[in-house]
Amino acid sequence: MPQAMQEDNLNHNHNKLVTLHAGELLFGKGNKTVSTILGSCVSVTLFHPEHKYSGICHFALPYAKRHSDDRQNPRYADACFLLFQQHAKRYHLELSEFTANIIGGGNMLEDKTNQLIDSIGHDTVGARNARTALELATKYNLNINEVDVGEFGYRKLLFNTATGELTVTFTPNDSFTP
Repeated sequence: MPQAMQEDNLNHNHNKLVTLHAGELLFGKGNKTVSTILGSCVSVTLFHPEHKYSGICHFALPYAKRHSDDRQNPRYADACFLLFQQHAKRYHLELSEFTANIIGGGNMLEDKTNQLIDSIGHDTVGARNARTALELATKYNLNINEVDVGEFGYRKLLFNTATGELTVTFTPNDSFTP
């Protein structure tokens, strides 16, 4: 089971490319470029402009089923936001002090399949993920900087943890090659 990556993963001074997979979360202070590819999954990036702490997650589903061990699994949006809050509190920071970007939530189904889904009133996993990320960002009073969600395709994200700079490249479904 993927676990939240520890803060130590950001605490090196040299810039290094780190690949973030579904179900992973980074938080801390340091100089890394984090790369991830998003389909229906969503990444939320955080950056504290004054203290230079940053965070990023890559979740696959909106809500976790609760288990008795109380561990938060960053494969789920609700767990990611709780983990972000816990990490921020360790540094005496509030999530409301961070700027946030919400990226991903693409529709990975072909147009015909999606038209059938739309006709019966269901939304896609990507749409539910994006909506949940926006709802949770509002609940935690994050300062939303950018939202790039939906559409038929994939996104490649590069996030600089030292500056909060974000680069997103969109690729339509019909032309994607990893």
